[in-house]
Amino acid sequence: AVKKITKKTDSTIFVVDAGTKYSTVGRRRIPITGIEQFRSIDPANIRKLHFTLISVQIIPNSLNDGSPPPPATEVSSLAATLQALGNLIQAVFSQNNDPLTPMHPTSATPEVNDAAMAGDACLSRHSKIRRSQDVTLFSFLVESGHYPISICRLLSDMIDVGPNGKADAPYASFDEVIHDLEQILIYPEIFLYDRENSLYSPSLLFGQRYYGREAEVTKILEISTRLEQSTQSRCEDSLVETVFVTGIAGCGKTQIARRVGSFLSSLGWIVVEAKFDRCTEYQSRGVICSVFDKLVTKFVDMKEGSDENDMEYAARAEQTISDTFDAATLSTLADFIPSIHNFFGDIEKNTNKKESHRGGIDTSRWQLIILLSRFLGTVLRLGRFIMICLDDLQWCDSGMLTLINEIIVSVAQCDQEKQHFLFVGTYRNDEIDDVHPLADRLLDLQSNTRINVTQINLSSLSRNDVCHMLMNEMRLPRRLVYGLADAVHKKTSGHAIFVVELLNLLLRESTILYSPHLLRFDWNPDKVSAVKTGDNVASLIISNLTSLEPSALWTLCVISCFGFKSDTSLLRLLKGSSIYPDGGFDLVSLVEHGFVEISGSVVSFSHDLIHQHVYEKMPMRKRQKLHLDIGTTLAANTTLDSRISHQPIEDSMEQIFLCDGGDEQDDDSSMSVLSLSGIATSQINKAGPEFVSDRTQRIRFAGWNLQASNESAGKSNFRAALYYCRNGLRFIGDDPWLNETCQLSVELHEGAALASFAVGNVKDTAEYTSTIIDSENVDFEQSLVAHNMLLRSLECQGHYDDTIARGLAVLRRLDFSIPKDPSPVVVIQTMTQTSSIALKYLGLNNFQGVIHPKQKNILKIIDSVATSCYLSASPCLPLVACAAVIYSLQQGTVHCEESASIFAIFGYLKVFLEGDLAEGKRWGDLAIAVLENSNGNASGRTRVYLYGFLYFWYIPIQETGRRLYETYTLSMRCGDVDSAMMALCMEWRCQFFGGHKLSVVRSNYVGYMKLMTKYSKELSIQAVLRKINLDELIGVFDDDNFLSLDGTVYDVAQILAHAKSAKNIQLIESVYRTHFLSAFWMGDFVMALESVKLIAALPSSKMPKIDSFYYTFYRGILSYRLFREGNGDHLLTEGDEILRTVQTWRQKCEHVENKLLLLQAEWYASQCNRNLAQEKYEASIRSARDHGFVHEQGLAYECMGKYFSSIIEIPEAQHCFRRAHDCYMQWGALGKAEQIQRDDLLDQANVNSYQITTKHERDWDGVL
Repeated sequence: AVKKITKKTDSTIFVVDAGTKYSTVGRRRIPITGIEQFRSIDPANIRKLHFTLISVQIIPNSLNDGSPPPPATEVSSLAATLQALGNLIQAVFSQNNDPLTPMHPTSATPEVNDAAMAGDACLSRHSKIRRSQDVTLFSFLVESGHYPISICRLLSDMIDVGPNGKADAPYASFDEVIHDLEQILIYPEIFLYDRENSLYSPSLLFGQRYYGREAEVTKILEISTRLEQSTQSRCEDSLVETVFVTGIAGCGKTQIARRVGSFLSSLGWIVVEAKFDRCTEYQSRGVICSVFDKLVTKFVDMKEGSDENDMEYAARAEQTISDTFDAATLSTLADFIPSIHNFFGDIEKNTNKKESHRGGIDTSRWQLIILLSRFLGTVLRLGRFIMICLDDLQWCDSGMLTLINEIIVSVAQCDQEKQHFLFVGTYRNDEIDDVHPLADRLLDLQSNTRINVTQINLSSLSRNDVCHMLMNEMRLPRRLVYGLADAVHKKTSGHAIFVVELLNLLLRESTILYSPHLLRFDWNPDKVSAVKTGDNVASLIISNLTSLEPSALWTLCVISCFGFKSDTSLLRLLKGSSIYPDGGFDLVSLVEHGFVEISGSVVSFSHDLIHQHVYEKMPMRKRQKLHLDIGTTLAANTTLDSRISHQPIEDSMEQIFLCDGGDEQDDDSSMSVLSLSGIATSQINKAGPEFVSDRTQRIRFAGWNLQASNESAGKSNFRAALYYCRNGLRFIGDDPWLNETCQLSVELHEGAALASFAVGNVKDTAEYTSTIIDSENVDFEQSLVAHNMLLRSLECQGHYDDTIARGLAVLRRLDFSIPKDPSPVVVIQTMTQTSSIALKYLGLNNFQGVIHPKQKNILKIIDSVATSCYLSASPCLPLVACAAVIYSLQQGTVHCEESASIFAIFGYLKVFLEGDLAEGKRWGDLAIAVLENSNGNASGRTRVYLYGFLYFWYIPIQETGRRLYETYTLSMRCGDVDSAMMALCMEWRCQFFGGHKLSVVRSNYVGYMKLMTKYSKELSIQAVLRKINLDELIGVFDDDNFLSLDGTVYDVAQILAHAKSAKNIQLIESVYRTHFLSAFWMGDFVMALESVKLIAALPSSKMPKIDSFYYTFYRGILSYRLFREGNGDHLLTEGDEILRTVQTWRQKCEHVENKLLLLQAEWYASQCNRNLAQEKYEASIRSARDHGFVHEQGLAYECMGKYFSSIIEIPEAQHCFRRAHDCYMQWGALGKAEQIQRDDLLDQANVNSYQITTKHERDWDGVL
């Protein structure tokens, strides 16, 4: 039906029966040839109507309206019927009554009424034109100017048919007519309206728009819709949505991502994307940072724009980010996201550089993860949807793949954040295997129950996809292009980039050519079939390159040396060199041929495959020379030759940044992956040392690599720093320790060691540093940095004994007097002497303001040795601490952070080994003074030493926990994960020992367990052991405790076996202490005593720790109780020793009061002094209550009840047990309350109505 819509919205339906020549108006049949009857319907208004073609439908059967069927004699052939339909359509468009007829050369001109012709100039002209044998109906209709060219072609191909017809491509069926009319209806701007002639010119270029892949695009858009709907419905069980598009090179992965991003951007989404480049894995961190930089750049554009909604959103973003990050952290974040300076102004004016939480090499592995995760989470909470797209993940560095995963996982932790985030990644599935890092990261995401992973595997384009491309680009109906589409599809097998390149080849070779006669693109099918394309797209790309002019091909070669994309400012810097052509680089021709694209100042290849084949097909020597010339030319604009740095790798260097290739960015507005110095040095590295025969030049280029490495490390880009150091060593060659290169080699090895350590390759660190240490041409003092790094790498690998042995050897060479096997007497004497010496130096107060690098390295060496001594329970720890204290005081480095750590350690040794709390506090106060002067820049490790090992003596345990949690927060902020996890573990212990509600403590364990497992396997095992104690006290048995350990450990017995096989003394002690706490609190003192014996046999038991305080207290209670039960007089002696120790503690520690009173009560009970025992028990109960220690209040009641039971004062005992039961219930220890109820004969009627159904079932006998 052809539907006419008038201005009055009246409509008339025309139906053409396939087998007849009738038209139906309403319910009346009118022969099509009788157009006059059609006119007679409304002769006054018919020409005033406006017609719009809406749809076409062929009705195969006559309308059953009661009218007689058409005569059989009127049934015509398909051609006649198509002619009839064509005339009807022509009447609709022209409002003309006279039908068009085929223009046969031999046909006679029909007689035409002159009067009628006078009123219609068009028909008059038609009559004259028909007399020419060279004129077709198509040309007549076009020349009339009454119809769009598409309608001219439609009418001609329907009417000018037959044996002598001149139609361009006659219709073969009604289906073809239907399809053409449908396309005209749906896409009139393409298939109906005429456009400028330039669109039909031979400059047509394929590959500029998106075609095919509707199903895949729809699938991703459905995911985005699901996200939007989950936000509206506030669905709490939504997942983080990730999409990975995979396929072979050139199948259209990038186009799909861009197509989705473009559409979502139009809906208000914020879309940012970045691409990884081949053979530049060391730049991966910069690529990821550029995504966030583009995100902030969009905020800047919104802030400076005119849209009120965008401006309001940017203002909220600015405020929220400022609230989330303090000035110091924001300054650190700006190191990774430079556009933050544009968003917040000059941050440095408001931030002291010393306050910045830069983590350095120890923290760089986690700093970026934590900062970027927090930043993205903050932005997502603002409510706008964000899509991040990363292209070609197969070329991303393994460490940065981990970073991407961690960011996604962090978003999954928050319902509001995950509902506004969509991640899209693309990769080539033929370039990864089961051992590729990307495969592991995908498995990690798929196994996460909070993340939904959608895999889209792209196959080849279908014939219909190719046909659709040709239809849209050539603006032709399907019937005209299907043959070409079929031929192209057969030659390319539907490979997307292959299809595009072949079609462009056909255009360049004029196999596809615009025909002025047909007013469309035309081609010879035989020539298309004869085109040779080679076996694959690579050979076709190479053949296409031959069509370029020499200047254009040279430009392409130069650009390819920079990678997939480059900044035009780099090309301008080549002006005046032999690389720069006389007429300049021919970018215009390359764009016209479709080899490159230009966006702003960035020029990039149209596809990776084009770049790959341009670059790889250059002869090796030519390519190397080109890299060398580019590198030396660019270096002339830097300080690489004029200032070769010998500063440590941690120091930052010059910062020259270029645009990274993002859209709509100025040259200086965004962070580049590399600086100009780095780019120049990378060009030299690509040329390689093999191409540079002159040794002087090779040494020169090695120096460039050192400077580029220092510059990268100064911005915490340690993977790039490692890349430059390795290349610098390649340029030096096989004899790096000759006099002329010795110092340079030392610095390159140090840089490689530092960078390896920073990215987690501690074994490589040991290799690089050992090379320096073993070199005969390197002085001992020159090797101090190497010794420091070697010790730190050994410590990280758990080789504590080796760390101590090597470290002590180094310290002895530095004239530190440390005995190999010190006796306890020697230890005490040394500590006393150190205190005396310290008094003299501290009184002078003569300390230098600047610390020499050598001094800092020595202090770091001491720190590594001291840490290993503690972890391995070495008796050398006090002597190392004493030596460090004296060195710090003698050298005037008291204000150094490393000195603060040493002071804290020395103070805690004074307390535990000598019992001198006053001296311990003095050293702790000195450490705190150093921390305060550091403006918050002290490391987490120093704070852990101070609050976790020393200062808990002098402040309430609850305050200790608060400061430790603060340490955790600060450490995580700057990426010091090891210190953060240690502080978190100690904070949990403070909660436990401080009497916090056990359900809250357990909730904290559960909430942070996965985080701890991710960052520290050993500490997570320690946490699991602590949680076992919690579960037993609460009265639950949790089989999931070990699931958090990723299936590597299944029970306590396995933990103990593993610790013993690894000789991990600290972990062995933790298992035994866990057993001790379980037995003690559940009343099995005999089993607890067995644990005491096992712990005492371990050397680590001599190393005091935060729970040693409570372990000593509990052991005193145990000793007195078991003595009274007849287990030996030695227990009374042990109890008395503990009592004296606690009495010493009480002198400086207020929260020891209730513990001392309880031990005194136990002593009086052991002396059979009932009245004084009761007095002390009651005093201990009051003190525990006043300090908020409800658990120790319950313990005192329980101990008093046990004592009264032993002297057969049952009513008094029952009263105490009831009070103990109430305290334990208030603490949340339902399991412990049940044990009181069960073992101490508590009267059920006097117990509060708690329903306790749990059992204390853990079999510790089997573990031991």
